[in-house]
Amino acid sequence: GAQVLAIVADTFAYERRAMAMGTLMTAFSLASVAGVPAGLWLAATFSWHVPFLAIGLLGIAVLVLISFAVPHMNKHIVEKPVDQKPFQVLSDIFNTPNQMRALSFSIVLMLGHFMIIPFITPALVGNAGFSQDHIFLIYFVGGLLTLFSAPFAGRLADRRGKYPVFVWFALLSLIPVWLITNLQPVPLWVILTISGLFFIFINGRMIPTQALVSSVVHPQKRGGFMSINSSMQQLATGLSALISGAIVSKASDGQILHYNWVGYLSIGLILVSIWLAGRVKPIS
Repeated sequence: GAQVLAIVADTFAYERRAMAMGTLMTAFSLASVAGVPAGLWLAATFSWHVPFLAIGLLGIAVLVLISFAVPHMNKHIVEKPVDQKPFQVLSDIFNTPNQMRALSFSIVLMLGHFMIIPFITPALVGNAGFSQDHIFLIYFVGGLLTLFSAPFAGRLADRRGKYPVFVWFALLSLIPVWLITNLQPVPLWVILTISGLFFIFINGRMIPTQALVSSVVHPQKRGGFMSINSSMQQLATGLSALISGAIVSKASDGQILHYNWVGYLSIGLILVSIWLAGRVKPIS
């Protein structure tokens, strides 16, 4: 994933990069619309092993396609590095305040983002009375909406600026975050509306984020930096699940307790990420 983002950043100028990131993000939308239902169908029809086998076969096909279709991204390499230290990438990041701010912004945003995601399904079922059989609709509707909203958000970020558009989507995302974490029994269409808005706004804020973070490092070092950024995001994802798991609990009737506390913490982290994003300065 990190190398894909680095390739996109190397290919598209900063002024057009958000549009490219938005188009790239539609892959997640397609995965929600087609991938999740297909995986569930394969598991139900054959075996739970089959979806994983299908992913492996699809990965091989994509690898072959990449070898023919993706050009060699090596024009930014002036000369082969000599005697590069194993931790040179980390050293460069720690010695560059702007890159440290970008990493901090990325980590805090991921903490706020993934803090509520692990418990969305249990909360919808236990607190809002949502049927387990309808869970696929959450991903189908959300993926379908972001299939159109992601390219729009990318073009908007290129026209209006990455940071302002991030702020708009980040603030708008606070609404469905609060609603989801405080949800009571409501009709199906209400849940799908809220979850659809959640998908649109969190997807919309990630597009300018990726464009902004990829702009703090020169092309010669972008691959290494984006790999570290991806690692920090994964670490934040695991840490956020650990924190939210320590806060919530499950009642005897199946309700998820204290999920609203997780929502308030997520909102606070998103607001902090807005402040951090304003301190990130693109250099490319």
